[in-house]
Amino acid sequence: MSEEYVKKIRHSKIVIILGILILIVSNIFLLLNYTFTEDGFWIRVLNYVGAFLFVFGLVRWYMIKRNPALVESNETTELDKRKSIIRGQAAYLTLVISTIVLALMNVIFIYLDYLIPLYLSLGLMFGQCIIYIVLIWHYGKKL
Repeated sequence: MSEEYVKKIRHSKIVIILGILILIVSNIFLLLNYTFTEDGFWIRVLNYVGAFLFVFGLVRWYMIKRNPALVESNETTELDKRKSIIRGQAAYLTLVISTIVLALMNVIFIYLDYLIPLYLSLGLMFGQCIIYIVLIWHYGKKL
């Protein structure tokens, strides 16, 4: 196995463990005492963040485990196609930044108790992740 493959698997496992730990800590706070927040807002935020990290890590881990040759082929083509890699990294960074912005918007919508914009932005956020996964699968088949 290549170094890149091991690095990506390790990163996915760390994200999964972090998501589980955040879920456990938020639920322990909920069980211990509900007094540090009157409405439980921050506990819900921690639950959403933990669940998102857990699911994102699981999906990424599954995709890497399912097709390890794709990771290794990406490693060899990185040296050959510099411009396409720069475009790919820019697109990935754009996805991450827009997902973070949508998550922050969701926190604000939860705090302000705006349910319709909350559901729309949650749908958009998860829709982005689904489109990202589908496009990776689609372009992975072309390689």
